[in-house]
Amino acid sequence: MVLKGLKTVCGQLTHELTISPSGFKSEWATVKDETLIVGGLGKEWTTSTGELVNHNPQWVKTITTRGNVEHFDWTKNYEKLREAVGIHFPGEMWCVCLVT
Repeated sequence: MVLKGLKTVCGQLTHELTISPSGFKSEWATVKDETLIVGGLGKEWTTSTGELVNHNPQWVKTITTRGNVEHFDWTKNYEKLREAVGIHFPGEMWCVCLVT
């Protein structure tokens, strides 16, 4: 499909190095140096009682203009960010950005 000279590429991101019937659920995205960077929830996947299931939502993916995908385990980065504001497992940090 071509929209205003841009080619759209459809595909499904999956969890790297894990067996998962579902795709990767992106919660945020940005572009840097013509590379799309997408990230998950940033919090461990837990049960309703707070028990750890996996770290899949803490992965980050990069997608180049040629469609090359790389996978990065950002678990330690997310943990350091959370700890910097005094939140610990299984806590969750929310950020709100206001555009004026």
